[in-house]
Amino acid sequence: MQPTADFWGELFGPNWTAQGVAATISSAIALVAVGISSIVSWVQGSKTRSHVDAVNEKQETREREFKGREHWWERFEWACAEVASGDETRAGVGLIILSDLSVSTWANASDKLLIASVLDELFIEDSDEGEGIEDEASTEGE
Repeated sequence: MQPTADFWGELFGPNWTAQGVAATISSAIALVAVGISSIVSWVQGSKTRSHVDAVNEKQETREREFKGREHWWERFEWACAEVASGDETRAGVGLIILSDLSVSTWANASDKLLIASVLDELFIEDSDEGEGIEDEASTEGE
């Protein structure tokens, strides 16, 4: 135990040397630097984790929205096919689905305009065909 006693005796004893003072100061500075870098690393790590969590949450929201819009489009295509099928029952179901799709949260303004355009086109074609039939019936009766 003599060497340890000599070290502490030399360091803090009456023979305080410049080397002992320099060693003490440099050790204290190193300890403070390690503490500061640890705090900075901890803060940056927590910021990085919170940023990654926010990015992941946004990505999940985007994926959920994309899947919802994709499903909306599939239902829209199916409803249009049903309306255009020529069968009154199927066309009625298709119209109900189209009206439901027009108020869906996945439908934006351009989608609602698209539904309105499709319905206008279908009903204009139907009314044009109906006028032709009525015109033929009125000319036959005369």
